[in-house]
Amino acid sequence: MKSLINKSKLFWQGLSIFFVVLAIVCITLQCCIFNNVTSIVINSVLIVVVSTAFSVICLIISKSVSYKVKVNKTIGNIIKSKFNLLTPKQKFKKILISIILFAAAGIGFIPLFIIGANYSHKINTSFVKTTATIEYVISEDNSYRLAYKYTDQNGNVCFSLDSASWGGVNFNAGNKVTIYYSKNNPEITIALSNVIMIFFGASFFLIMGILIFFAQMELGIINSGIMGAVLGILFLGFPVCILTGIALAGGLSFIELLASGATAYAMLCFSVFGFLLLLFGTYQGIKDILATIKYHKSWQYKQEKAEINKVVQENIAKEKEELITKKTTKRKFKKKGSIKTIFSFDFFIINFVGLLFFAMGLWVFISFGLIPLSKDLSYNKVQATVINVTTYVNKKDGGLMATFTYEYYIDDTRYQKDSSYAQSADLAPSVGDTITIKVNPKDPTDCLDNGFTNYILIVVGLLFSGVGLSLIIWMIIALKK
Repeated sequence: MKSLINKSKLFWQGLSIFFVVLAIVCITLQCCIFNNVTSIVINSVLIVVVSTAFSVICLIISKSVSYKVKVNKTIGNIIKSKFNLLTPKQKFKKILISIILFAAAGIGFIPLFIIGANYSHKINTSFVKTTATIEYVISEDNSYRLAYKYTDQNGNVCFSLDSASWGGVNFNAGNKVTIYYSKNNPEITIALSNVIMIFFGASFFLIMGILIFFAQMELGIINSGIMGAVLGILFLGFPVCILTGIALAGGLSFIELLASGATAYAMLCFSVFGFLLLLFGTYQGIKDILATIKYHKSWQYKQEKAEINKVVQENIAKEKEELITKKTTKRKFKKKGSIKTIFSFDFFIINFVGLLFFAMGLWVFISFGLIPLSKDLSYNKVQATVINVTTYVNKKDGGLMATFTYEYYIDDTRYQKDSSYAQSADLAPSVGDTITIKVNPKDPTDCLDNGFTNYILIVVGLLFSGVGLSLIIWMIIALKK
Protein backbone atom coordinates (compact mmCIF):
# COMPACT_ATOMS: atom_id res chain seq x y z
CA MET A 1 0.00 0.00 0.00
CA LYS A 2 2.85 2.38 0.89
CA SER A 3 4.45 1.69 -2.49
CA LEU A 4 1.14 2.48 -4.24
CA ILE A 5 0.79 5.78 -2.33
CA ASN A 6 4.35 6.79 -3.25
CA LYS A 7 3.66 6.01 -6.92
CA SER A 8 0.50 8.11 -6.78
CA LYS A 9 2.42 11.04 -5.29
CA LEU A 10 5.14 10.71 -7.93
CA PHE A 11 2.48 10.65 -10.65
CA TRP A 12 0.95 13.98 -9.56
CA GLN A 13 4.37 15.57 -9.07
CA GLY A 14 5.37 14.39 -12.54
CA LEU A 15 2.16 15.84 -13.97
CA SER A 16 2.97 19.25 -12.44
CA ILE A 17 6.40 19.13 -14.15
CA PHE A 18 4.67 18.12 -17.41
CA PHE A 19 2.50 21.27 -17.30
CA VAL A 20 5.61 23.44 -16.81
CA VAL A 21 7.44 21.76 -19.71
CA LEU A 22 4.33 22.08 -21.91
CA ALA A 23 4.20 25.81 -21.08
CA ILE A 24 7.86 26.26 -22.13
CA VAL A 25 7.22 24.38 -25.39
CA CYS A 26 4.11 26.47 -26.16
CA ILE A 27 5.87 29.79 -25.48
CA THR A 28 8.88 28.76 -27.58
CA LEU A 29 6.72 27.66 -30.53
CA GLN A 30 4.67 30.85 -30.20
CA CYS A 31 7.79 33.01 -30.61
CA CYS A 32 8.89 30.98 -33.66
CA ILE A 33 5.58 30.83 -35.54
CA PHE A 34 3.70 34.09 -34.85
CA ASN A 35 4.85 37.65 -35.43
CA ASN A 36 2.52 39.83 -33.32
CA VAL A 37 4.92 40.86 -30.52
CA THR A 38 2.27 42.39 -28.24
CA SER A 39 0.05 39.33 -28.46
CA ILE A 40 3.01 36.99 -27.88
CA VAL A 41 4.03 38.85 -24.70
CA ILE A 42 0.48 38.93 -23.28
CA ASN A 43 -0.13 35.26 -24.09
CA SER A 44 3.24 34.21 -22.66
CA VAL A 45 2.44 35.90 -19.33
CA LEU A 46 -1.00 34.26 -19.28
CA ILE A 47 0.51 30.84 -20.08
CA VAL A 48 2.93 31.22 -17.13
CA VAL A 49 0.00 32.10 -14.82
CA VAL A 50 -2.13 29.16 -16.04
CA SER A 51 0.84 26.79 -15.88
CA THR A 52 1.57 27.83 -12.29
CA ALA A 53 -2.08 27.30 -11.30
CA PHE A 54 -2.27 23.78 -12.77
CA SER A 55 1.13 22.81 -11.32
CA VAL A 56 0.12 24.02 -7.84
CA ILE A 57 -3.15 22.03 -8.07
CA CYS A 58 -1.16 18.87 -8.92
CA LEU A 59 1.24 19.45 -6.01
CA ILE A 60 -1.67 19.98 -3.60
CA ILE A 61 -3.24 16.71 -4.79
CA SER A 62 0.09 14.89 -4.35
CA LYS A 63 0.38 16.22 -0.76
CA SER A 64 -3.20 15.24 0.06
CA VAL A 65 -2.71 11.56 -0.88
CA SER A 66 -3.34 9.71 2.37
CA TYR A 67 -2.13 6.40 3.74
CA LYS A 68 -5.66 5.71 4.95
CA VAL A 69 -7.46 3.11 2.92
CA LYS A 70 -11.00 4.24 2.00
CA VAL A 71 -13.61 1.50 2.04
CA ASN A 72 -15.52 1.24 -1.24
CA LYS A 73 -19.12 2.09 -0.31
CA THR A 74 -20.30 1.90 -3.89
CA ILE A 75 -21.06 -1.84 -3.76
CA GLY A 76 -24.80 -2.19 -3.85
CA ASN A 77 -25.16 1.59 -3.60
CA ILE A 78 -28.36 1.65 -5.67
CA ILE A 79 -30.24 -0.54 -3.17
CA LYS A 80 -28.74 1.42 -0.25
CA SER A 81 -29.49 4.86 -1.69
CA LYS A 82 -31.61 7.41 0.18
CA PHE A 83 -34.15 7.32 -2.63
CA ASN A 84 -35.13 3.72 -1.82
CA LEU A 85 -35.85 4.67 1.81
CA LEU A 86 -38.55 7.14 0.76
CA THR A 87 -42.27 6.49 0.75
CA PRO A 88 -44.14 6.51 -2.61
CA LYS A 89 -45.39 10.04 -1.89
CA GLN A 90 -41.87 11.27 -1.09
CA LYS A 91 -40.52 9.53 -4.19
CA PHE A 92 -43.08 11.31 -6.35
CA LYS A 93 -42.04 14.69 -4.92
CA LYS A 94 -38.35 13.85 -5.38
CA ILE A 95 -38.87 12.81 -9.02
CA LEU A 96 -40.97 15.91 -9.74
CA ILE A 97 -38.36 18.28 -8.28
CA SER A 98 -35.58 16.43 -10.13
CA ILE A 99 -37.44 16.78 -13.45
CA ILE A 100 -37.99 20.52 -12.83
CA LEU A 101 -34.27 21.02 -12.04
CA PHE A 102 -33.31 18.97 -15.09
CA ALA A 103 -35.55 21.17 -17.27
CA ALA A 104 -34.14 24.36 -15.70
CA ALA A 105 -30.52 23.26 -16.18
CA GLY A 106 -31.07 21.83 -19.64
CA ILE A 107 -33.25 24.64 -21.00
CA GLY A 108 -30.35 25.93 -23.10
CA PHE A 109 -30.21 22.61 -24.98
CA ILE A 110 -33.36 23.15 -27.09
CA PRO A 111 -32.62 26.61 -28.60
CA LEU A 112 -28.94 25.80 -29.18
CA PHE A 113 -29.78 22.46 -30.79
CA ILE A 114 -32.35 24.14 -33.07
CA ILE A 115 -29.81 26.83 -34.06
CA GLY A 116 -27.18 24.16 -34.74
CA ALA A 117 -29.65 22.10 -36.78
CA ASN A 118 -30.56 25.25 -38.74
CA TYR A 119 -26.87 25.85 -39.50
CA SER A 120 -26.43 22.25 -40.64
CA HIS A 121 -29.52 22.45 -42.86
CA LYS A 122 -28.28 25.66 -44.50
CA ILE A 123 -24.82 24.20 -45.10
CA ASN A 124 -26.35 21.19 -46.85
CA THR A 125 -28.94 23.06 -48.92
CA SER A 126 -28.24 26.73 -49.66
CA PHE A 127 -24.53 27.25 -48.91
CA VAL A 128 -21.42 26.43 -50.93
CA LYS A 129 -18.19 25.04 -49.47
CA THR A 130 -15.01 26.93 -50.38
CA THR A 131 -11.47 27.58 -49.23
CA ALA A 132 -10.85 31.10 -47.89
CA THR A 133 -7.72 32.98 -46.89
CA ILE A 134 -7.44 34.95 -43.65
CA GLU A 135 -6.90 38.41 -45.12
CA TYR A 136 -6.28 40.16 -41.81
CA VAL A 137 -6.87 39.79 -38.06
CA ILE A 138 -8.92 42.49 -36.33
CA SER A 139 -8.12 43.29 -32.69
CA GLU A 140 -11.08 44.40 -30.56
CA ASP A 141 -11.14 44.62 -26.75
CA ASN A 142 -8.54 41.91 -25.98
CA SER A 143 -10.06 39.54 -28.55
CA TYR A 144 -9.57 38.88 -32.27
CA ARG A 145 -11.91 38.49 -35.24
CA LEU A 146 -10.91 37.08 -38.59
CA ALA A 147 -11.61 38.61 -42.00
CA TYR A 148 -11.84 35.99 -44.77
CA LYS A 149 -11.18 36.47 -48.47
CA TYR A 150 -12.55 33.98 -51.00
CA THR A 151 -13.89 33.61 -54.51
CA ASP A 152 -17.53 32.67 -55.15
CA GLN A 153 -18.81 30.31 -57.87
CA ASN A 154 -19.11 33.25 -60.31
CA GLY A 155 -15.46 34.23 -59.88
CA ASN A 156 -16.17 37.32 -57.73
CA VAL A 157 -13.76 38.11 -54.90
CA CYS A 158 -15.67 38.35 -51.60
CA PHE A 159 -14.85 39.36 -48.05
CA SER A 160 -16.52 38.19 -44.85
CA LEU A 161 -16.02 38.76 -41.12
CA ASP A 162 -16.18 35.74 -38.81
CA SER A 163 -19.17 36.07 -36.46
CA ALA A 164 -17.13 34.68 -33.51
CA SER A 165 -14.37 36.50 -31.63
CA TRP A 166 -11.47 34.77 -29.91
CA GLY A 167 -9.51 35.82 -26.82
CA GLY A 168 -6.05 34.61 -25.81
CA VAL A 169 -5.34 33.19 -29.27
CA ASN A 170 -2.76 34.06 -31.94
CA PHE A 171 -3.77 33.94 -35.60
CA ASN A 172 -1.68 34.44 -38.72
CA ALA A 173 -2.96 36.23 -41.80
CA GLY A 174 -2.58 34.12 -44.93
CA ASN A 175 -3.71 30.80 -43.44
CA LYS A 176 -6.24 28.77 -45.44
CA VAL A 177 -9.59 27.81 -43.88
CA THR A 178 -12.77 26.08 -45.02
CA ILE A 179 -15.97 28.15 -44.90
CA TYR A 180 -19.47 28.03 -46.42
CA TYR A 181 -21.06 30.99 -48.23
CA SER A 182 -24.65 31.64 -49.27
CA LYS A 183 -25.52 30.97 -52.92
CA ASN A 184 -27.75 34.06 -53.01
CA ASN A 185 -25.54 36.41 -50.98
CA PRO A 186 -21.86 35.33 -50.92
CA GLU A 187 -21.07 37.85 -48.17
CA ILE A 188 -23.06 35.69 -45.72
CA THR A 189 -20.82 32.88 -44.46
CA ILE A 190 -20.87 30.08 -41.92
CA ALA A 191 -17.69 28.78 -40.31
CA LEU A 192 -17.72 25.12 -39.33
CA SER A 193 -16.11 26.06 -36.01
CA ASN A 194 -19.26 27.97 -35.00
CA VAL A 195 -21.50 24.98 -35.72
CA ILE A 196 -19.29 22.71 -33.58
CA MET A 197 -19.31 25.21 -30.69
CA ILE A 198 -23.12 25.51 -30.81
CA PHE A 199 -23.69 21.75 -30.78
CA PHE A 200 -21.25 21.34 -27.90
CA GLY A 201 -23.05 24.12 -26.00
CA ALA A 202 -26.30 22.20 -26.44
CA SER A 203 -24.65 18.97 -25.25
CA PHE A 204 -23.14 20.78 -22.25
CA PHE A 205 -26.57 21.95 -21.04
CA LEU A 206 -28.01 18.46 -21.55
CA ILE A 207 -25.22 16.71 -19.61
CA MET A 208 -25.43 19.27 -16.78
CA GLY A 209 -29.17 18.68 -16.59
CA ILE A 210 -28.60 14.91 -16.34
CA LEU A 211 -25.96 15.33 -13.61
CA ILE A 212 -28.22 17.64 -11.57
CA PHE A 213 -31.12 15.19 -12.02
CA PHE A 214 -29.13 12.24 -10.60
CA ALA A 215 -27.67 14.39 -7.79
CA GLN A 216 -31.16 15.54 -6.72
CA MET A 217 -32.55 11.99 -6.91
CA GLU A 218 -29.88 10.92 -4.37
CA LEU A 219 -29.26 7.65 -6.14
CA GLY A 220 -26.16 5.74 -5.15
CA ILE A 221 -24.93 5.89 -8.75
CA ILE A 222 -23.83 9.52 -8.24
CA ASN A 223 -20.96 8.29 -6.01
CA SER A 224 -19.78 5.61 -8.42
CA GLY A 225 -17.09 5.68 -11.07
CA ILE A 226 -19.82 5.92 -13.74
CA MET A 227 -20.45 9.56 -12.85
CA GLY A 228 -16.70 10.14 -12.81
CA ALA A 229 -16.60 8.90 -16.40
CA VAL A 230 -19.50 11.23 -17.33
CA LEU A 231 -17.67 14.19 -15.77
CA GLY A 232 -14.55 13.08 -17.63
CA ILE A 233 -16.46 13.25 -20.93
CA LEU A 234 -17.61 16.77 -20.00
CA PHE A 235 -14.13 17.96 -18.95
CA LEU A 236 -12.53 16.36 -22.00
CA GLY A 237 -15.22 17.37 -24.49
CA PHE A 238 -15.16 21.07 -23.56
CA PRO A 239 -11.44 21.72 -24.27
CA VAL A 240 -11.40 19.43 -27.33
CA CYS A 241 -14.34 21.37 -28.76
CA ILE A 242 -12.66 24.75 -28.10
CA LEU A 243 -9.37 23.54 -29.60
CA THR A 244 -11.17 22.18 -32.67
CA GLY A 245 -12.99 25.50 -33.07
CA ILE A 246 -9.74 27.48 -32.85
CA ALA A 247 -7.99 25.18 -35.35
CA LEU A 248 -10.86 25.34 -37.88
CA ALA A 249 -11.38 29.11 -37.53
CA GLY A 250 -7.70 29.95 -37.96
CA GLY A 251 -6.60 27.12 -40.28
CA LEU A 252 -4.03 26.00 -37.69
CA SER A 253 -2.04 22.78 -37.75
CA PHE A 254 -1.48 20.86 -34.51
CA ILE A 255 1.91 22.54 -33.91
CA GLU A 256 0.41 25.99 -34.63
CA LEU A 257 -2.44 25.15 -32.26
CA LEU A 258 0.04 24.37 -29.47
CA ALA A 259 1.64 27.74 -30.08
CA SER A 260 -1.59 29.71 -30.49
CA GLY A 261 -1.69 31.18 -26.99
CA ALA A 262 -3.01 30.97 -23.44
CA THR A 263 -6.50 29.73 -24.35
CA ALA A 264 -5.15 26.73 -26.25
CA TYR A 265 -2.67 25.97 -23.44
CA ALA A 266 -5.40 26.10 -20.77
CA MET A 267 -7.63 23.84 -22.88
CA LEU A 268 -4.79 21.33 -23.29
CA CYS A 269 -4.33 21.22 -19.51
CA PHE A 270 -8.08 20.77 -18.98
CA SER A 271 -8.13 17.96 -21.54
CA VAL A 272 -5.40 16.13 -19.59
CA PHE A 273 -7.51 16.28 -16.43
CA GLY A 274 -10.60 15.25 -18.40
CA PHE A 275 -8.79 12.27 -19.92
CA LEU A 276 -7.56 11.12 -16.51
CA LEU A 277 -11.05 11.50 -15.02
CA LEU A 278 -12.55 9.55 -17.92
CA LEU A 279 -9.89 6.83 -17.66
CA PHE A 280 -10.10 6.31 -13.89
CA GLY A 281 -13.88 6.83 -13.87
CA THR A 282 -14.39 4.15 -16.53
CA TYR A 283 -12.07 1.75 -14.69
CA GLN A 284 -13.78 2.35 -11.34
CA GLY A 285 -17.23 2.28 -12.97
CA ILE A 286 -16.63 -1.18 -14.42
CA LYS A 287 -15.42 -2.38 -11.01
CA ASP A 288 -18.51 -0.89 -9.35
CA ILE A 289 -20.88 -2.53 -11.83
CA LEU A 290 -19.24 -5.94 -11.41
CA ALA A 291 -19.25 -5.56 -7.61
CA THR A 292 -22.90 -4.51 -7.61
CA ILE A 293 -23.89 -7.50 -9.77
CA LYS A 294 -22.04 -9.79 -7.35
CA TYR A 295 -23.66 -8.06 -4.38
CA HIS A 296 -27.18 -8.51 -5.81
CA LYS A 297 -26.60 -12.27 -5.91
CA SER A 298 -25.47 -12.42 -2.27
CA TRP A 299 -27.52 -13.16 0.89
CA GLN A 300 -26.59 -9.72 2.23
CA TYR A 301 -28.62 -8.08 -0.56
CA LYS A 302 -31.79 -9.97 0.40
CA GLN A 303 -31.27 -9.15 4.08
CA GLU A 304 -30.72 -5.43 3.48
CA LYS A 305 -33.61 -5.25 1.02
CA ALA A 306 -35.92 -6.64 3.72
CA GLU A 307 -34.60 -4.06 6.20
CA ILE A 308 -35.18 -1.25 3.68
CA ASN A 309 -38.75 -2.43 3.05
CA LYS A 310 -39.31 -2.38 6.83
CA VAL A 311 -38.01 1.23 7.07
CA VAL A 312 -40.24 2.30 4.15
CA GLN A 313 -43.32 0.78 5.84
CA GLU A 314 -42.45 2.61 9.07
CA ASN A 315 -42.13 5.89 7.13
CA ILE A 316 -45.52 5.31 5.47
CA ALA A 317 -47.09 4.73 8.92
CA LYS A 318 -45.51 7.97 10.20
CA GLU A 319 -46.88 9.84 7.19
CA LYS A 320 -50.40 8.61 7.96
CA GLU A 321 -50.07 9.61 11.63
CA GLU A 322 -48.88 13.10 10.68
CA LEU A 323 -51.79 13.49 8.25
CA ILE A 324 -54.31 12.50 10.95
CA THR A 325 -52.65 14.88 13.41
CA LYS A 326 -52.89 17.78 10.95
CA LYS A 327 -56.59 17.13 10.38
CA THR A 328 -57.52 16.79 14.05
CA THR A 329 -55.32 19.50 15.52
CA LYS A 330 -56.16 23.12 14.89
CA ARG A 331 -52.97 25.05 14.33
CA LYS A 332 -52.87 28.64 15.44
CA PHE A 333 -51.00 30.82 12.99
CA LYS A 334 -50.01 33.40 15.61
CA LYS A 335 -48.14 31.13 17.91
CA LYS A 336 -45.13 32.18 19.94
CA GLY A 337 -42.40 33.65 17.78
CA SER A 338 -44.48 33.61 14.57
CA ILE A 339 -44.95 37.40 14.44
CA LYS A 340 -41.17 37.84 14.71
CA THR A 341 -40.68 35.27 11.97
CA ILE A 342 -43.12 37.06 9.64
CA PHE A 343 -41.27 40.35 10.01
CA SER A 344 -37.78 38.83 10.01
CA PHE A 345 -35.26 39.98 7.41
CA ASP A 346 -34.82 36.47 5.90
CA PHE A 347 -38.58 35.98 5.56
CA PHE A 348 -38.96 39.37 3.86
CA ILE A 349 -36.03 38.92 1.45
CA ILE A 350 -36.95 35.38 0.36
CA ASN A 351 -40.60 36.31 -0.18
CA PHE A 352 -39.60 39.50 -2.00
CA VAL A 353 -37.34 37.53 -4.34
CA GLY A 354 -40.09 34.94 -4.79
CA LEU A 355 -42.68 37.60 -5.64
CA LEU A 356 -40.24 39.30 -8.02
CA PHE A 357 -39.52 36.05 -9.88
CA PHE A 358 -43.21 35.16 -9.94
CA ALA A 359 -44.22 38.61 -11.28
CA MET A 360 -41.46 38.65 -13.93
CA GLY A 361 -42.29 35.12 -15.04
CA LEU A 362 -46.00 35.88 -15.22
CA TRP A 363 -45.34 39.06 -17.23
CA VAL A 364 -43.12 37.22 -19.74
CA PHE A 365 -45.57 34.31 -19.88
CA ILE A 366 -48.61 36.51 -20.62
CA SER A 367 -47.16 39.45 -22.59
CA PHE A 368 -44.55 37.70 -24.74
CA GLY A 369 -45.83 34.14 -24.73
CA LEU A 370 -49.53 33.63 -24.14
CA ILE A 371 -50.94 36.66 -26.00
CA PRO A 372 -48.80 36.16 -29.14
CA LEU A 373 -49.42 32.41 -28.94
CA SER A 374 -53.20 32.94 -28.82
CA LYS A 375 -52.84 34.89 -32.06
CA ASP A 376 -50.55 32.22 -33.44
CA LEU A 377 -53.13 29.49 -32.77
CA SER A 378 -56.04 31.47 -34.21
CA TYR A 379 -54.17 32.55 -37.37
CA ASN A 380 -53.92 30.37 -40.47
CA LYS A 381 -50.69 28.74 -41.64
CA VAL A 382 -49.46 30.11 -44.96
CA GLN A 383 -46.33 29.35 -46.99
CA ALA A 384 -44.35 32.49 -47.87
CA THR A 385 -41.34 32.93 -50.16
CA VAL A 386 -38.31 35.06 -49.28
CA ILE A 387 -37.76 37.56 -52.11
CA ASN A 388 -35.03 39.76 -50.63
CA VAL A 389 -32.41 39.71 -47.87
CA THR A 390 -30.87 42.93 -46.57
CA THR A 391 -27.63 42.79 -44.58
CA TYR A 392 -26.01 45.41 -42.37
CA VAL A 393 -23.15 45.60 -39.88
CA ASN A 394 -24.07 45.73 -36.20
CA LYS A 395 -22.34 48.79 -34.74
CA LYS A 396 -21.96 47.21 -31.30
CA ASP A 397 -19.97 44.10 -32.19
CA GLY A 398 -19.30 44.41 -35.92
CA GLY A 399 -21.35 41.29 -36.69
CA LEU A 400 -23.28 40.95 -39.95
CA MET A 401 -27.04 41.13 -39.35
CA ALA A 402 -29.91 40.55 -41.77
CA THR A 403 -33.58 41.27 -42.29
CA PHE A 404 -35.63 39.75 -45.07
CA THR A 405 -38.70 40.49 -47.19
CA TYR A 406 -41.21 37.80 -48.06
CA GLU A 407 -44.32 37.47 -50.20
CA TYR A 408 -47.43 35.35 -49.80
CA TYR A 409 -50.75 34.90 -51.56
CA ILE A 410 -54.25 34.91 -50.05
CA ASP A 411 -57.12 34.22 -52.49
CA ASP A 412 -54.78 34.97 -55.45
CA THR A 413 -53.92 38.36 -53.94
CA ARG A 414 -50.19 39.03 -53.42
CA TYR A 415 -48.97 40.48 -50.12
CA GLN A 416 -45.45 41.58 -49.25
CA LYS A 417 -43.98 42.22 -45.84
CA ASP A 418 -40.65 42.78 -44.10
CA SER A 419 -39.58 40.47 -41.28
CA SER A 420 -40.50 41.64 -37.78
CA TYR A 421 -37.02 40.99 -36.41
CA ALA A 422 -33.33 41.06 -37.32
CA GLN A 423 -31.02 38.11 -36.85
CA SER A 424 -27.46 37.02 -37.51
CA ALA A 425 -26.92 36.91 -41.27
CA ASP A 426 -25.75 33.30 -41.22
CA LEU A 427 -29.06 32.28 -39.61
CA ALA A 428 -31.30 34.31 -41.91
CA PRO A 429 -33.18 32.54 -44.73
CA SER A 430 -31.90 32.91 -48.30
CA VAL A 431 -33.73 34.34 -51.31
CA GLY A 432 -36.10 31.70 -52.65
CA ASP A 433 -36.45 29.87 -49.32
CA THR A 434 -39.96 28.95 -48.20
CA ILE A 435 -40.97 29.91 -44.67
CA THR A 436 -44.15 29.26 -42.69
CA ILE A 437 -46.01 32.31 -41.38
CA LYS A 438 -49.35 32.78 -39.60
CA VAL A 439 -51.91 35.13 -41.22
CA ASN A 440 -54.94 36.74 -39.59
CA PRO A 441 -58.00 35.31 -41.43
CA LYS A 442 -59.83 38.63 -40.94
CA ASP A 443 -56.93 40.83 -42.04
CA PRO A 444 -54.43 39.27 -44.53
CA THR A 445 -51.94 42.12 -43.94
CA ASP A 446 -51.58 41.07 -40.29
CA CYS A 447 -49.17 38.14 -39.97
CA LEU A 448 -46.65 36.55 -37.60
CA ASP A 449 -43.20 35.33 -38.68
CA ASN A 450 -41.36 34.69 -35.40
CA GLY A 451 -41.63 30.88 -35.46
CA PHE A 452 -41.11 29.02 -32.19
CA THR A 453 -40.11 32.12 -30.15
CA ASN A 454 -43.49 32.23 -28.36
CA TYR A 455 -43.12 28.66 -27.11
CA ILE A 456 -39.63 29.37 -25.69
CA LEU A 457 -40.89 32.49 -23.89
CA ILE A 458 -43.79 30.53 -22.44
CA VAL A 459 -41.36 27.95 -21.00
CA VAL A 460 -39.07 30.72 -19.66
CA GLY A 461 -42.04 32.53 -18.10
CA LEU A 462 -43.35 29.34 -16.48
CA LEU A 463 -39.89 28.48 -15.08
CA PHE A 464 -39.39 31.95 -13.56
CA SER A 465 -42.89 32.07 -12.05
CA GLY A 466 -42.52 28.46 -10.86
CA VAL A 467 -39.26 29.27 -9.04
CA GLY A 468 -40.86 32.35 -7.44
CA LEU A 469 -43.98 30.46 -6.36
CA SER A 470 -41.86 27.60 -4.97
CA LEU A 471 -39.90 30.06 -2.79
CA ILE A 472 -43.10 31.58 -1.41
CA ILE A 473 -44.71 28.19 -0.69
CA TRP A 474 -41.49 26.93 0.89
CA MET A 475 -41.40 29.90 3.29
CA ILE A 476 -45.07 29.48 4.21
CA ILE A 477 -44.57 25.76 4.95
CA ALA A 478 -41.42 26.53 6.96
CA LEU A 479 -43.35 29.17 8.94
CA LYS A 480 -46.19 26.76 9.78
CA LYS A 481 -43.72 24.18 11.03
